[in-house]
Amino acid sequence: MDHNNASIKYRKQEEGLHVHVDHAYQPLCMNNIINASKAVWTALGVSEDSPDWGWLEITWSDA
Repeated sequence: MDHNNASIKYRKQEEGLHVHVDHAYQPLCMNNIINASKAVWTALGVSEDSPDWGWLEITWSDA
């Protein structure tokens, strides 16, 4: 994922699962929604007081 010239690697969950095994079995997100931790937001350079915190347009590519 890329945002503001910051880039992180994100592992896509397998399609067909109904919960995130690695995220306390939370329900899957809708299309184009990513359930990300505070560490991901920080790595992308988004501060907690930013209006982008928790909702952000990103770009990504398959590796």
